[in-house]
Amino acid sequence: MRTLIVEDSRSMREHLKEIVAPYGRVNQVPDGRQAVNAFVRSLEDKKLYDLILMDIEMPVLDGHKALGMIRRLEEQRLGGIRTKVVMVSSLSDYENILQAQFEERADAYITKPFEPKMLLETLGNLGLIDKGPFPEIDAAAGQLGQ
Repeated sequence: MRTLIVEDSRSMREHLKEIVAPYGRVNQVPDGRQAVNAFVRSLEDKKLYDLILMDIEMPVLDGHKALGMIRRLEEQRLGGIRTKVVMVSSLSDYENILQAQFEERADAYITKPFEPKMLLETLGNLGLIDKGPFPEIDAAAGQLGQ
């Protein structure tokens, strides 16, 4: 699975990478403009991303606008083939969730903070990885709770 992580917080980028790296190659960028540029390069190289994990509040270009641009590029160049996009944001208000999922057509929305298992279950529901159980995550959570 080829994944693009779009997140302005370095620590959150690393956290997301730790979760998805066992499933394939991961690229990271800190803002929406760089995300669009990375997506264009993936189109040109014919190495499309399977998954984009995108924050909303970022400098330069926010996640809503970046996803809108990516969806337009997909329509123009791929004839409707769409990359799975999970918005990962601390914004939990109804307006942002609706905008992400209905206007920009995100495939899922996860509110920070979140447990790694929640992200993995979401990826399983999207058909990107096998659905759980995730024993390594469950075991780690059990150790933390002791």
